[in-house]
Amino acid sequence: MSDQTTPPSTLRAGDSASWSVTLSGYSPAEGWALHYRLLWPAGTAVTLETTEAGESFAVSISAEVSGNWPAGPATLAWWVAKAGHRRTLGHQPITILPNLAVVATFDGRSDNERALIAAKAALTKYLESGRGHVESYTIADRQMKFRSADELRALIEHYERECAIERARANALQGHATGRILTRF
Repeated sequence: MSDQTTPPSTLRAGDSASWSVTLSGYSPAEGWALHYRLLWPAGTAVTLETTEAGESFAVSISAEVSGNWPAGPATLAWWVAKAGHRRTLGHQPITILPNLAVVATFDGRSDNERALIAAKAALTKYLESGRGHVESYTIADRQMKFRSADELRALIEHYERECAIERARANALQGHATGRILTRF
């Protein structure tokens, strides 16, 4: 059993997960049962089983159970019940990541990385078109306004900073250097 005491905020389909929860006032010894339910915006909900673990409740999700869960945003809800009484305790968003052992394709880039690539492509196309001098035009009642090259460069710089922050966070989580070494003399 894991030392984790809260449900995860992300879970990869096909992976296992476990946590235990102690609920003040809702002890298994007093007859309370803890229930979890995973709900997607569309599709079928999944009920997660819990077991008594002394004064706590244990949740264990096997790789087989999560293996076919659809990737995407979901909501994890939980409540306790006892002899006709029920009390909803909470819910939280949870992201189900794709099962990399079975998917045929996968784009692991972040939204910022995809936006950076798109902004660079837009700047390249803008400069290659030879129409860098056209800021806007109107035909009949339709108007089109283009971003300037400077605006596209600023957008690229913004997303480069965001991508650098994401890389630094990922490196820090993996125990790697964040790219800065501070020294005081």
